Order: sequence, then C-alpha cells, then structure tokens
Amino acid sequence: MESNSPVQSPTLDRDARKAEQAKQDRRLARQAKLMPLLRLFGIFLVIAGVIGGLIWIGESQDGSLPQPSPISGEISALDHVRGSQTASVTILEYADFQCPSCKAYAPVLDSLLTQYPDDVRVVYRYFPLQSIHPNANLASQAAEAAGLQGKFWEMHDILFERQNDWSRLTNPHDVFTTYAEELGLNTEQFKTDLDSREVKNRVNADYRSGLSAGIHGTPSFFMNGTPLESPRGLEAFQVIIDDQLE
Repeated sequence: MESNSPVQSPTLDRDARKAEQAKQDRRLARQAKLMPLLRLFGIFLVIAGVIGGLIWIGESQDGSLPQPSPISGEISALDHVRGSQTASVTILEYADFQCPSCKAYAPVLDSLLTQYPDDVRVVYRYFPLQSIHPNANLASQAAEAAGLQGKFWEMHDILFERQNDWSRLTNPHDVFTTYAEELGLNTEQFKTDLDSREVKNRVNADYRSGLSAGIHGTPSFFMNGTPLESPRGLEAFQVIIDDQLE
C-alpha cells in the first residue's frame, strides 16, 4: 500500500539529533559562563544592602534626631532661638565657637536683637570646623549640654567672650565645667551631658544640615531662608533687614 508520508532517512535523522544536541550544548555553555557573573552580582547586591543598612542604622539610631532644614525659614524644636517668636525676619547662623570671625559677629547680632526687638530673631546652629579648630566640637557640646539645663545662650556668650582663654588648650573640659559652675548649672550633670551620645548627635545633626546646604566656612548666614554674603558689620545688616521690613 502506498503512503503519502515520506520515509525519513536514518542518516538525516541522526544529523538532526546532532544539530539539536549541539544547540543545547551551546546554550548550556553560555549559561555556565553567566553563572559566576550572576553569583557575583548577587553577592554585590547583598553587600550593598548590608552597607546601606549599616549606614541607615548609624544615622537613625543616634538618638533619632531629625536634621534641621538648612535653608528653610521654618524653625524646628531643636533650634536655639533668641528674639521674638513672631518676628518677620529670621537670621539663621551656622557658626563655630572657636572661629574669630564668629566671635566678631556675636555682638552685631546682639545689637540687631536690641534694635529690632519685635521684628528679628536669631537662630544658632553648630558648624564646628574641626580640621582647623580642634576645640570647636567640644565647645559646641558644652553649649548644648548647658542648653539641656536651659542655659544655651548664656554659655554661647561666655564661649565667645572668653574664646582666647580656651581655644588653645589641649583639653578644655575643666574650663567648660568652670563656666557651667558660673552659670549655676548642675556641674555633675553637665559633665555627663558634655560627652554624651545625645549631645554629640545634636551637634552633628546641625553640622550635616550645614554640609547639605553647601556651607564650607563660618559664619554663614541665611535670612528668611535666603543665603547671605556675610554682611560687613551692623550697618550692612540693618540695610538688609530694613529692605525685608518694607
């Protein structure tokens, strides 16, 4: 009986099987080459995740302090503020207690608060330039430790007024404790707070916010959220404030 189905040659059948096997072998070879790369990529993702997690932990478990906004006119509960709460002009200063220029500006800001009692408030944020001012961090911590007992601005004033007395000391711990005693603080509590994680993290939070604002030197000022070129003295500040109040 004749059939319409063609009869396959055994030779052709073997060739087809060989071709299919060769194709499969090539596919397996490519997969074998890719596997080490995929493993390395997977390891890389795991390591990146671990590092990211450690960074997050280091930043979030440091007392859970939010970072102040560096260029906002809004003032956070963390900020140290002097002046009227309803002032229409907010001068935000990033400063370093060991910085001579910051010391020179301190009485200027005091004068502005006196001249504009209802219109101006001043906010101080820490920006210790540790690379050139080795006692700047500890001075900031001293101000913050005093602030925990309600005497931030009093310590702020003493640190600037007596900058020459402590700035060159190898270890100003005792001097800062003496200042705390003068201010009527609980000195034992002050000494505990001075080197505490909470206080160090608070100083670092300000410093990081300054870095994110592009600050490289002190003093650096913002007025109602706008960066200022450091005004040259009291009169220059007055001109800028008067423009804001018009």
